[in-house]
Amino acid sequence: MRRTIPLFFIAVLAVFVLSGCKKTIDDYPLSNLRAIASFSIESYHNTPSNIFTIHEGVIDESKKTIKVDLPYDADIAHLRPTIKLSPWSTVYPASLQEVDFSQGDSLDYVVTAQSGKRAVYTVYITRNFVYKDAEIYGVY
Repeated sequence: MRRTIPLFFIAVLAVFVLSGCKKTIDDYPLSNLRAIASFSIESYHNTPSNIFTIHEGVIDESKKTIKVDLPYDADIAHLRPTIKLSPWSTVYPASLQEVDFSQGDSLDYVVTAQSGKRAVYTVYITRNFVYKDAEIYGVY
């Protein structure tokens, strides 16, 4: 009988010790990742703006700039860029949110990490893109 009582207390103590070692998601530090992985203006979301192909932005991570070349007749007052970010971060203006580039040649995007740290990317629009090898499928 004497041996079963100490073994019982050791077993209960082991359960408390082992159950107290679990880590939850709240125990880890918040992420500092805050980057734009890709920035594009796609035809699917920008057809009224005279965009007929995907225009990928060229990202310069060291200067935090993005350059996108669009056709000269594109309506840059109503663009909806597609933005992909690093994990656990947000961006303002958001992806697919309508933005107006007609007020100037650039617009700032603020990327916020989970920890609250921020990075500001400046997007520059140029209007020198020319559609090449285009085919006419019909005239309306």
